[in-house]
Amino acid sequence: MELCKLPRRLEAIIGMLDPGCELADVGCDHGYTGITAVLRGIAKKALLTDIRPGPLNAAKENARRADPEGERILTRLSDGLAKIEVKEADTLIISGMGGPLIQSILTKEPEKTASFRTMILSPQSLIPEFRRFLKEGGFSVLDEAFVFEDGKYYTVIKTAPVDVMSTPERLPALEKAEDETDIMSTDRIPGELACEFGAILLERKDPVLKQFLYERLEKCDIILCKLEAGTPSESAKKAAGLQGKQREMILSALEYYK
Repeated sequence: MELCKLPRRLEAIIGMLDPGCELADVGCDHGYTGITAVLRGIAKKALLTDIRPGPLNAAKENARRADPEGERILTRLSDGLAKIEVKEADTLIISGMGGPLIQSILTKEPEKTASFRTMILSPQSLIPEFRRFLKEGGFSVLDEAFVFEDGKYYTVIKTAPVDVMSTPERLPALEKAEDETDIMSTDRIPGELACEFGAILLERKDPVLKQFLYERLEKCDIILCKLEAGTPSESAKKAAGLQGKQREMILSALEYYK
């Protein structure tokens, strides 16, 4: 039984789950991701949590339909990780929230965060800053997906708190890196580009990211043309400088598709 056809962004999350995992979906909304993972035999069990009673009640009803005995799918009212015990699940899912909010959940209880074997995170805002936070916190990025759906782009990141497991106190606040050029560097992708667009996506020559880059490039060109045609001012010069820098980064990223 399938509850419904899942959006692509949720399918991307399920596609990153390790077979046989025991997952906790924080901010589960209606619970479709965790329930589907159990029904497909990917997850052994799912703990669905939400801070809001309304969505959690919907998740409870969906869980009851999918698992009448209540043996594989549990629901719980919880603010972040507050009502999840250490090692109660080995995989954490957080999606549909802004990057700073996900960061806050991860840093609030570092011992619990460090207990997960893998985490699948889909921040909705400040994604370059969120990638920087992961790197600074000692998390290892294992995979990324970039999804276009209903006119919007979604980023999904699979990560493991490898370094944090031994030193959870290293989880930092989301602050600007002292050296942005090195923070996300790989053998081929410089740190600034990796942070902005995702090293794995660039290495993979992800086609959705390529589409996104060309769209961003077109927007930059339009804005620059308007700024150049307008009355010169200090604010216009500053805006043009920022757009010019963004354009250079986009062109550098597109070089990896050649």
